[in-house]
Amino acid sequence: MSIWYRSGEWIDGEVALPVDDLGVFQGVIAVERLRTYSSRVFRLDDHLCRLRHTTSLLSIDAGPAIDAMPACIEELLRINAAPPDVGITLLITPGKLRDRTPTVIAHLSPLDLARLQRLQSEGEALVVTSVIQPPDESIPRAAKHRSRIHYYLAGEQAHQIDPSATAVLVDTDGSLTETASANILLVREGCIYSAPPHRVLPGVSLGVVRQLADEAGIAWRDQPLQPAMFAAADEILLTGTGAGIWFGNNRSGPIYRQLADAFRALTGESQ
Repeated sequence: MSIWYRSGEWIDGEVALPVDDLGVFQGVIAVERLRTYSSRVFRLDDHLCRLRHTTSLLSIDAGPAIDAMPACIEELLRINAAPPDVGITLLITPGKLRDRTPTVIAHLSPLDLARLQRLQSEGEALVVTSVIQPPDESIPRAAKHRSRIHYYLAGEQAHQIDPSATAVLVDTDGSLTETASANILLVREGCIYSAPPHRVLPGVSLGVVRQLADEAGIAWRDQPLQPAMFAAADEILLTGTGAGIWFGNNRSGPIYRQLADAFRALTGESQ
């Protein structure tokens, strides 16, 4: 899977950004991470809709490039003879300092299927850190981007406590926001609690899980997730592109099993 797409070209081998590209110079990179299930791209339209919103928030004029992405992804999968389950990454920068022509990159990456299955069956260790998510006024939380020093610092802090743990970031009021790769849901007495949508990245998988919960008649509330709720939760659910839905801190239960079964049925993923 070594053939990449970059701004209209197909490149066999690694792709690099020039040092005067704003993606390097200032870390301005819009990103989408997708995956396939049995050779079908999961929720492509939702991912491209979010990518449009991100590039709009970052003032990157990438409309034509995003319009071309479905055909580009189809060709990327074909020429790389991609396996049935594979990761897809889309990157868009504003371009070079003096030539604001967007740089558009698409490439494939293997999925660690064994790890993803472990997340679903054994869960993920989580540590709530003291690292605060940047305010929406500084970095729009609805933008999926690669300016992620705050996630790095949270990860370093978490690893001091548990080298195997994933960091959870907090908001200015101390409530939980998200991890670097997942939205967080807390279950208490049969109800799912989610952070207010404007406080976290609008996860594509989160939207799918919310729809499945609604179809199953499971109660759902949006409210700040205070640390006390995290400590007292009956179940801690995580949603993200790689594993879809999994759980944290050994706290799974009937809600997780019901939603995980529904998610697998939707994607055609085997047990």
